[in-house]
Amino acid sequence: MRNWRQVGLRAIAKPCSNPALQLGLVPDNAMRSNSFLSSKPHPASDVQLQRPSNGRIQMTGAERNGGCLCGNIRYRVTSQPRVHYCHCDMCRRATGSAFAVLGWVPSASLWWLKDKPFHRRSSPIAQRGFCRDCGSPITLAYDASPSEIALHIGTFDDPSDLTPHYNYGSGQRLGWICCGIDLPHHDREERW
Repeated sequence: MRNWRQVGLRAIAKPCSNPALQLGLVPDNAMRSNSFLSSKPHPASDVQLQRPSNGRIQMTGAERNGGCLCGNIRYRVTSQPRVHYCHCDMCRRATGSAFAVLGWVPSASLWWLKDKPFHRRSSPIAQRGFCRDCGSPITLAYDASPSEIALHIGTFDDPSDLTPHYNYGSGQRLGWICCGIDLPHHDREERW
């Protein structure tokens, strides 16, 4: 079970057909922290390793797989992602959409199974990973937090149960965006 604490958040009210703008409880780890990639596997505590008769190690438990549109990049995550909407202008431009939906995981729980993303610096504080072949955005990694990395939720093979729990970059949310409006909001601190 998660530890929950009340945090002071500033409501960013923008016109929307959904009037349910609420402040509430957010997980202790809900504040943005991020990371770089790790090619070394590190099983999460709820993952058991099994060695079948063919000698290959397989993982069971909180394992999830994903990849890019063309299939050249494939990954496995062995921890439960912490999911949120991001409305910042950098995420909008990087995804070509009105917002991003990101799932943060410990870097050590991410295994690259087939190729790795190509990285480019998207701001003075972060890098983004994408497929060189099809252009799919895959990762976001902040320089200040190398222990976590974000994966774009749309790259998971089955994202159906990866529900966002809060909004980030709320000060830049487009006025017509109503999904997640009832979730806790916080604005980003960095500007450039």
